[in-house]
Amino acid sequence: MLVLDRSGSIEESGALQQVKQTAIDFLSQLDWSRDEAGLVTYNSTATRDVGLGSDVQELEDSINAMTSEGGTNIAAGVALATVELQSTPVATHSQRVIVLLTDGQAKGDELQARAAAAYAHTVGIRLITIGLGATNAALLEQIASSPTDYHHAPTSDDLAAIYRAIVQELSCVESTP
Repeated sequence: MLVLDRSGSIEESGALQQVKQTAIDFLSQLDWSRDEAGLVTYNSTATRDVGLGSDVQELEDSINAMTSEGGTNIAAGVALATVELQSTPVATHSQRVIVLLTDGQAKGDELQARAAAAYAHTVGIRLITIGLGATNAALLEQIASSPTDYHHAPTSDDLAAIYRAIVQELSCVESTP
């Protein structure tokens, strides 16, 4: 499940278009004969834009339509993505993964972000975090499933390489039922 920050700071930093393009590029690298993806976006609240599935065009259209405003509620994004992954049947050998991108701080909800991530981990969901720019790296490292599941992108130009690395790593991991 791709979870994208659509807070006002994404637009203010000039990164929104690059975030959209690299997310679409990320989707183009998936193996749609076996992979599925969905989209949750968040600012002060979270929205399920596209449920888990293989409709690439719907995902791309939703990403392209994304606008930014509001704050950065990481907990809301993680919690909604977790609910979506739990409520959708997946193939026996599939991985349940959240790939979360944020450019901001948790805006006072660090405890809630940790709790949402802990619950995701408890139910077997892997959480990969990407911090764009000056983020709360300590929080993103803590909520990621492992130290190697946190990635820092100093600028939006660094996102493409990070997404490529994530796709490569996910395609090499065999999950357990």
